[in-house]
Amino acid sequence: MRIARALGAIAVLLVLWAPAPAVATGWMTLETPHLRVHFRPGYETAAMDAAAAGEDAVEALRQRLGSVPDRPVHVALVDDTDLANGYTDVTYYGRIIILPVFPVGLGYTTGLSLRMADWIRLVVTHEMVHAVHLDMAEGAARGLRQVFGHVPGFSTPNLLQPMAFIEGIATFEETELVTGGRGGDPLFDMFLRTAVLESKWPRMDEALGQYDLGYFQPAGHVYLYGYAWWDYVARRWGEDAIEEFQQEFASSGVTRPGEAVRRAFGESMEAIWKDLEKEAGERFAAQIEAIRRAGLTEPRLLPGSGAWVALSPRPSPDGRWVAYAASGPYLQDLRMVEWATGQDLQLAVGLVSAPGGIAWAPDGRYLYYAAVDEAGEGFFSDIYRIEPGSGRRQRITSGQRAWAPVAGPGGQLAFLAREGLETAVWWTGAPGVEPPRKVWKPPEGWQLLHLAWSPDGKRLALSAWKPGGGSDVLILPVEQERLGDPPRIGQAQSVTDDVAVDDHPSWSPDGRYLLFHSDRDGVYNLYACDTRTGRLARLTNVLTGAFDPAVSPDGQTVFFSWFGQGGYRLARLDWQALRWDPVTGDSRSREPDSPGGSRSPGSTEWKVRPYDPLESLRPAYWEPVWGQDWGGLYLGAGTSGEDALGAHRFAAAGAIGLMSGAPALYAAYAWQPGGSGPGYLSVEGGVEPVPVEEDGSGDVVRWQQMATARATVGWQRQGYAAGTAASLSLAQSWWREAYPSGEPWPAAERRTYAELWVARGGNWGDHVHLGSQQGWAQAVVLAEAGGRSVGVPEGLQVTGGWSLGLQRIDGQAVLAGLSAGVSGGHDLVTLDVGGESGAFPARGFDRATYQADAAAVGLQVEYRRRLVAIRQGMADAPTFFDDLSLALFAEGVAGWDRGGGAADTARPLSLEAAPWTPATDVGAELRLSVSLDYGRTPLVVRLGLARSLTPVAGLRWYLSLQAR
Repeated sequence: MRIARALGAIAVLLVLWAPAPAVATGWMTLETPHLRVHFRPGYETAAMDAAAAGEDAVEALRQRLGSVPDRPVHVALVDDTDLANGYTDVTYYGRIIILPVFPVGLGYTTGLSLRMADWIRLVVTHEMVHAVHLDMAEGAARGLRQVFGHVPGFSTPNLLQPMAFIEGIATFEETELVTGGRGGDPLFDMFLRTAVLESKWPRMDEALGQYDLGYFQPAGHVYLYGYAWWDYVARRWGEDAIEEFQQEFASSGVTRPGEAVRRAFGESMEAIWKDLEKEAGERFAAQIEAIRRAGLTEPRLLPGSGAWVALSPRPSPDGRWVAYAASGPYLQDLRMVEWATGQDLQLAVGLVSAPGGIAWAPDGRYLYYAAVDEAGEGFFSDIYRIEPGSGRRQRITSGQRAWAPVAGPGGQLAFLAREGLETAVWWTGAPGVEPPRKVWKPPEGWQLLHLAWSPDGKRLALSAWKPGGGSDVLILPVEQERLGDPPRIGQAQSVTDDVAVDDHPSWSPDGRYLLFHSDRDGVYNLYACDTRTGRLARLTNVLTGAFDPAVSPDGQTVFFSWFGQGGYRLARLDWQALRWDPVTGDSRSREPDSPGGSRSPGSTEWKVRPYDPLESLRPAYWEPVWGQDWGGLYLGAGTSGEDALGAHRFAAAGAIGLMSGAPALYAAYAWQPGGSGPGYLSVEGGVEPVPVEEDGSGDVVRWQQMATARATVGWQRQGYAAGTAASLSLAQSWWREAYPSGEPWPAAERRTYAELWVARGGNWGDHVHLGSQQGWAQAVVLAEAGGRSVGVPEGLQVTGGWSLGLQRIDGQAVLAGLSAGVSGGHDLVTLDVGGESGAFPARGFDRATYQADAAAVGLQVEYRRRLVAIRQGMADAPTFFDDLSLALFAEGVAGWDRGGGAADTARPLSLEAAPWTPATDVGAELRLSVSLDYGRTPLVVRLGLARSLTPVAGLRWYLSLQAR
């Protein structure tokens, strides 16, 4: 058939062509003794820096953890997002993905600080700790690895540690090995000090995993408290004790962490945690008392929406509104609050906190902001403007990696943008019409952070991170012959030049004062520079932290972001209430700091060559495969793999029947360009025995040998506010009956089908209410051969659905969904109803009660309410109970069944006799949300009672366990 021939052609082309694309894109590999660093042209310097940091980390960890990976660690520099991060995977080998863009605006929630001496060194060191720590295998795990290779999960016992132990050891070692690690930073101190101050130190069971605790969890929680744990252990028992613990755990594998802690340190884990809490309280008490003695600043909170993170407050030109970037428990958005009344409005949904930036046009007509969203094959930041009155939005840049917009006189716009890993100041005289141009490039190595345009339009204030650590504020003179002409930028003038973090500059309305926040006294406070005299003054004295200052147009009020245990809130101070404490010492006396390590000796011997995916794609393990066919047991082996870029994946298994001699085979291959592109291709196929009939005792008395082949091409766009995905699959199946007596097989039967699937989903609403809408559609074309062919009209099946949800932070939710489908054959129509999918998933009926193969439609409405926020773990066990909720639901399903198919014997009561007779039910369901594996596996236990209403009445209990 044509479909079968097309399927075969696609499979052949994929196998022959797929290994080439990663090489064709120009990826290169830097080979060092312990690393393979993969990078694109233009990132050679970053690759060398990453290699140097990785080699230094390996040598240091050889001494500190007593281990080195037995295979080279692959490090890929993937610059496809403006959200800095790093990831480590040890499934097949040590594989690290580094998102090398400099982190701007991420420290508020992650604790990443501008005190870091070098971002690449810090993130590579952190991830290399994971690669070494998680690869450790001693005792039985090492023996398993020697026989079977790097079996995913079984040969890496340290993966069984709590997430706080895993992320905590990486943060601890990062702090010990590089300058500016998070553990010694004022941000981490602020998070811990505030927990002590407000008596919000978490219980041990809360801190061990990545759990939803129902409140803001700074620094990822497990990073913060995991670091505090290992730091306390090192200070009390010494760093050698950490190595001994890790070696012990790596040899036992299944040991609960509490048992390993008792063996290593001689005390229970719970007792040590309580001692840590007590010690932290004593350690921060003196600092808290000293701040109080100096006289506390008492800001006033702005009324508003109560977002977990509210940043970058910017008052409107008329002084009535304050725009800000918000992050709630569900999503991020751009908002504005009428600060006198508390009226709070959502303007746009988007990732507006990092890299960030909000600015009003001088006339108040527009609000400019930066948001990260999908652009091309990346996830980049761009500039938008919105009319607050109408809600009309316009995109000013596209894929330019721009942020920190500031509006100047005459409608001009300046902003920051990236070219690769470098940053510069850009300008346009007519936003959205005139192409932007670069107007100022900083010295090599600087990373620009935020901008502020002076009221007279003649100066740009700028904050910049400098190599060696710390960020400074400077002023750029702006000269223009005529308003709207491209500006000429004069020589930069330093306002500060030291290793403190000075950031987020903003001007007073008269242009005399330049406000910013700084950690120069160990606590984040607001500061100001008198630009006439150059003198610095501290404006606040808070116990927690004050950030992002902005002055009202009348000069009477300072708005800022104020940290507390519940997150960051908008606050204000009267201008007259500012302290104006003189800053002693020279703020322009930067002392060069060590970047935290130098390039490793022998780097001149490192080799650069084209990237070869086969180097990391080759099998790293094998595992036994077994099963049963009509002759009895079959045995074989299987393996799988993935290349360092994530572009190529494969799985293969083969076995043979010990008595039947029949094969059981499977092979699959998938290709995704660069490992992160929007498109993907896959092929798979196999041969396996399938049981088709059992006797009264449950023994299989008839088997089929089935062969399948499938090819899929897909595309997905995962934007923040909305996403779309689509795939097209072509597949064919062949099967023969096999009898245990060994009788000859009849002629092969076959089925060929094509499947098209399209889905679109999105988020809307505000950060308190999460609205989600999703629509999907699927069309399947079936063709069968077994003496005759079935025509396409009779073999066409189309299904689709739509759902809507509204959820509040207090645990209340309203859900609605519609699912429908038609079929031209005898295959049952699949619906999505009741939180499940299947031929008849209504909760008030057994699945075999009613079925439909011609057409069906299902509708559900559900109200859910949290009964108890349990949020309780089982000591050190990898189990955490989240919420217990009650759901009330109503469902209706109707369909038409042709009957006459072979499957009718499995249908006690079909819908054929009375087409479209509705089957309806109502009921209640208890839902217990559970997190396993320290938060990495979320599940929900559903216990329900449903009453069917039509066409017959009855009660039905059910119990299920599902992923969530």
